[in-house]
Amino acid sequence: MEQTSEIKEFARTNSVPIIKDPSLDFIVNYIKEHDVHKILEIGSAIGYSAINFARAGEEVFVDTVEFDIERYTLAVKNIAESGLMDRITIYLGDAARFDFKDKYDLIFIDGPKAQNLKFFVKFQKNLAEGGAIITDNLSFHGMVENRALTHNYSTIKMVRKIARYVTFLKENPEFTTIFYEIGDGISVSTKNSCPNWEMYLAESDVVDFNSPEVQEICRQFERYRGNEILLAEKAFYFVQNEFPHTSDCKRTELAVSASDVIKIGHGICMAKSHLYAAILRNFGIPTGFCYQILCAKQKNHFYPHGFNAVYFKSLGKWVRLDPRGNKPGQNAKFSTEQEFLAYQPDNFKNEVDLPLYFTSPYKGLIDCMRKCKDKPEFFKHLNDLSESMRAYYQSM
Repeated sequence: MEQTSEIKEFARTNSVPIIKDPSLDFIVNYIKEHDVHKILEIGSAIGYSAINFARAGEEVFVDTVEFDIERYTLAVKNIAESGLMDRITIYLGDAARFDFKDKYDLIFIDGPKAQNLKFFVKFQKNLAEGGAIITDNLSFHGMVENRALTHNYSTIKMVRKIARYVTFLKENPEFTTIFYEIGDGISVSTKNSCPNWEMYLAESDVVDFNSPEVQEICRQFERYRGNEILLAEKAFYFVQNEFPHTSDCKRTELAVSASDVIKIGHGICMAKSHLYAAILRNFGIPTGFCYQILCAKQKNHFYPHGFNAVYFKSLGKWVRLDPRGNKPGQNAKFSTEQEFLAYQPDNFKNEVDLPLYFTSPYKGLIDCMRKCKDKPEFFKHLNDLSESMRAYYQSM
């Protein structure tokens, strides 16, 4: 134990962030109580937590990843001196670039806080049955709960990303997450044996799959029931190709609901995403709504772009699909392996890709569409809508 005390003191005097004692005690007890044998740690720092995890039991093995080469070097030294090189394997590099094949009883996310969501989504496939994903520092020194404590723009952005991650954990139907006011805030996420997809299958006046118009369309896909991927692919190209984007076909009528698109024969991107969702939800395929904020030709003028996220139970993952309809320079297509969207947001233009799968279309967007008599009138509100959606997203 003397060695870990020395590591802890080194971290304190050299401002190296390591796990706080209450969080460490919580996880070590979790390892013992849940008979954890294999651990994946994202963020090794100087090896302090990995060493403590491995010491929780003689059959505990830890794979850990560190991006910073100086910390990695110190971690290797500390792990060697602890006599645990046979049970701790440390990797140097960006965790987002690693693909682990093993299954782990515990995945501990303690890397760059802005990447929490990316790490969770990427490594959830490595979680063993009955395992858990634990995330630390969700309070971020109290700033997530009290934004007034933030000091500068980079900190504000960091806090917003942690807050969005917390929202993701709360709304994720695949996992049940319990939050603990321990240390700097900690969460334990366990996978549900029967995820609650109700919110991603619900009907509404916009996603009106029981309407006669949508039901008539769905009948032609009935032959694919039971093959969710083939059905989703057929429906994707049907919506993409049979109903052109309103702007591309130079029409002015404004469709809002799925049935509106069918009646009018065309739709803007958001309306087409409503139709695609209606078809898939009719067949019990969980479907959500995604948005990007894009920059128009006019400087500092923005507009929202809507598309879908589809959960394939046979693959155990979400896939983002964009049924907008292609035009020169665009190549959106169906793929469960690689993402092919109509647009790729440019950070330098202040464009943004909202990394959330909304259970229903953004209310402010639908309210505005309902109030406008046609597409030209609606398009006058796009910049204000974009700012509203951006603000809503950042406030989460």
